[in-house]
Amino acid sequence: MYTYAARCPNTTEYGWTSSLYIAQNHTTQYNPIGTCLWFNTNTYYNNHSRISEGVEQYNGFGTGWKNVVEKVVLQDHTFFRVAGY
Repeated sequence: MYTYAARCPNTTEYGWTSSLYIAQNHTTQYNPIGTCLWFNTNTYYNNHSRISEGVEQYNGFGTGWKNVVEKVVLQDHTFFRVAGY
């Protein structure tokens, strides 16, 4: 039988403390990802996206191709939002 274990973040890492600070002070802090709602590694995103008739589309939700309306690449991750959200 498989036992599920919750992930335990290292709460002393800069990435954690920085993200927590931004979340707690979101009205006064710069948000580099804008209104993006999802993120993937760049490799995963690139493997599930395409350009069709000049429009970038994403198909990683299992619901067909969705037009990407916002996208930000930060180091190894792609943050994005699709039409309708």
